[in-house]
Amino acid sequence: MASYLDLKSYIESLCVNHNDVRHRDDEPHFFMIGLDEILTRIRSSVNFPAVFLSDYDYSFADNKSDNILKNRSFALVFIDHCQDADDYDSLAVIYDHMEKIADDFINRMHHDKNDRSHSFLKDLDLNSINAVQFQAPDNNYGVWVPLLATSVHDISVDNEIWSDL
Repeated sequence: MASYLDLKSYIESLCVNHNDVRHRDDEPHFFMIGLDEILTRIRSSVNFPAVFLSDYDYSFADNKSDNILKNRSFALVFIDHCQDADDYDSLAVIYDHMEKIADDFINRMHHDKNDRSHSFLKDLDLNSINAVQFQAPDNNYGVWVPLLATSVHDISVDNEIWSDL
């Protein structure tokens, strides 16, 4: 059964293996925090380009059948820093680069969905993606990419964790 930690580990591995991101323990480029924390933390401890796993939530769909689905909604945020916010050519390059990295991640996730190597990507919905460019404090710019991944949810009860069963 897939979990949030599986998703986190997967996205972190993408950050480690992507040649432009190059996340490492001694030079972090991957973070899993919410928007408020992104905007606060970005001033002190972020290496650019940075990737954030944010806004995770989930829901269930049973469609009145035994096929219970778990819908995971989350966002990937790709951010880079610009020295001069008035240099519009540099801003365009940053937006273009962040979009390229976001597309690389989406392409890889689609590839991994098709080779069935990660159960939480089983029904990754590319139709749900509506990426948005944004500006964060301190001359940071990027792309916010919302995603929806659906997987089968095992609805069986584990008798060993319930004292009354």
